Amino acid sequence: MHLTEANMISCRSEYFLYSATPKMRNCMYYPHRVGLGDFMPGYRLSRTPMNNFLIAYISEGSFRIRFADVDAIAHEGQFLIVDCYEPHRFSTDESCRDIWLHYDGPAARNMYEYIVERSGNIIDAGRSGHGLHEMHAIFDMLKAGRGAREAELSHHIDGVLASLASAGKSSGPHSDALNVIDRSLPYITAHLNDDLSLDSLATVFCIDKYYFSKRFKERTGTTPHQYILNARLERGKFLLHTTTLPVGAISADCGFHSQSMFCAAFKRANGKSPSQYRAELSQPFQS
Repeated sequence: MHLTEANMISCRSEYFLYSATPKMRNCMYYPHRVGLGDFMPGYRLSRTPMNNFLIAYISEGSFRIRFADVDAIAHEGQFLIVDCYEPHRFSTDESCRDIWLHYDGPAARNMYEYIVERSGNIIDAGRSGHGLHEMHAIFDMLKAGRGAREAELSHHIDGVLASLASAGKSSGPHSDALNVIDRSLPYITAHLNDDLSLDSLATVFCIDKYYFSKRFKERTGTTPHQYILNARLERGKFLLHTTTLPVGAISADCGFHSQSMFCAAFKRANGKSPSQYRAELSQPFQS
């Protein structure tokens, strides 16, 4: 189908709809529609909420987006991502071309917020080039009119989103701190039996401990202390399940100062002691 809005070149502006099944809507990303746009100078469009999200790649010219508290311009070679649950407006004062995708899914809101926190609403394609390939794959699948497999479509949308999320901001008031947080997560996992106090982490990553703690919670949704405790307890469960190590040895391996501290924390989190947890795992299966 071809778009017929004012100040669009209709013959070069086509789109394709997709109707997701209820099962796909419940557990996957899914497209609403995908298309190509060819806009003339003076293009203007205002929309009421559409209950989905939009990603567009600007292949020529520039495009202005306005919604909520966002007012930004995407230029040639950049992606834009828009929360279309909000009223939104698009405009351009020059010739512009793009490929665009309206999508949604159970995780779409959280992923949108994650991308915007890391990368903003305007993202350089040079840092997310794989996303453009995935956009074209979705377009080609729906244009072909063949039976597009749900899992494959969802996989391509996930690829676009992952590419945008991994692009990151090239600059920003907290970009350095957020990069530190990203580097701290694998460090914590690799050093669970070491000193992971806030003072120690701040020293390792050369950052003020209070600033680190604040940015850590913004990035992960939890405090450094709780994140480390959860990681240590998960490691403890794994060792209880897969080894015959004594509980005392496991508590030390997971970074607890004493077996009693490990047992108390484990029971608070799981409702049973480490020994009870291990005993239940060793019981034979009964049909």
